[in-house]
Amino acid sequence: MNIQQVIVITVILSIISVKPTLSQTKSKADLVVKNANVYTMDAVRSWKQALAVKDGRLVFIGNNTNIKTWIGQKTKIVDAGGQQILPGFHDTHVHQSLNGFQVFRNRSICSSSFWR
Repeated sequence: MNIQQVIVITVILSIISVKPTLSQTKSKADLVVKNANVYTMDAVRSWKQALAVKDGRLVFIGNNTNIKTWIGQKTKIVDAGGQQILPGFHDTHVHQSLNGFQVFRNRSICSSSFWR
């Protein structure tokens, strides 16, 4: 996964509401992701092809044809290449001691027999 995909997923996962405000419907999106498999989590659990983000908020979810109305000269366009975009939460904590142990354990200078 490249940094662009990580950024897109981060933006999508941090969105709380998908209702556009009046000002958002009259302007172009800052970011458009197309050619994706977007799982919407709506009542019928539908899949869409594209989404648009304006001012850090999701303003459109739909197909590759309708997303074109959200694209302006300054819109960043990401072609997801058929990859999935799923809603979710970030786990913002790490158990440093366990993480350090795993890094130490995986180092080549350590004998694998030592840990067994």
